[in-house]
Amino acid sequence: MHYGAGDRHPNRTGIGVFDLLYVTEGTLYIGEEDRLYTLSAGGMLILLPDRTHYAWRACDGRTAFFWLHFQPAGIWTEEAGNLPAAGGIRLPKHRAMPDPARAAELFRRLISLSGESRDVALWEKQRLFWSLLELIGREGAGTNPPATLKLAERAERYLKAHFREEVTNRSLAEALNYHPNYVARAMKRHFGRTPMAFLQDYRLEQAKLLLVKTDWPVSRIAEETGFRLVPYFSRRFKEKTGLPPAAYRKQFTSGVR
Repeated sequence: MHYGAGDRHPNRTGIGVFDLLYVTEGTLYIGEEDRLYTLSAGGMLILLPDRTHYAWRACDGRTAFFWLHFQPAGIWTEEAGNLPAAGGIRLPKHRAMPDPARAAELFRRLISLSGESRDVALWEKQRLFWSLLELIGREGAGTNPPATLKLAERAERYLKAHFREEVTNRSLAEALNYHPNYVARAMKRHFGRTPMAFLQDYRLEQAKLLLVKTDWPVSRIAEETGFRLVPYFSRRFKEKTGLPPAAYRKQFTSGVR
């Protein structure tokens, strides 16, 4: 895929598959919800299937990149910036591609098979795809994650599973059987946020999805995402996005970003 100066990557929401982008020339400026990424040559990014993706800036000049859709089997979650994939490969969301020449070769070979019959190409595509995933997840393979990372990931899973409920530092620590200060340090180290800050951000992400995908009133969305009180929810939402909930929804329902 090639873009010229002034071109933008398409804006899309909830496409249902992962997007793997790998830039070989120039720079792509991609946003996912409230996160902004700058992909220079050699950089890769995996966009999630249930998020809103958009170009936050036009290309400065000629930009070349590979673009691949994929969908792993089973349930996926985003943990500490990584995306678990089938076969036990843990994929980084955003990084410099290891062995860029090998990566480009795998992409080109996958593209070359698109003209082959399905029966002929199926297994070769699978083999090449897994080789690509193994390359992306190469760094750190075979090492044991630190205990604090394991704890941070446990805390993340608990918070995501219970975000609709009332959760405190104490109740989280009791559920994980660790001291609250230790849990907070682990989350801060690996996620850059305390447990309660992580929980609030996750609740707001869920609220944004509900505002876009449903016609529920703001009061119900506040309840469904664990905020309970509408004024508190609206205040936190505006602090995070710059818009009150109703205005955030309107920019999507009116077709304007």
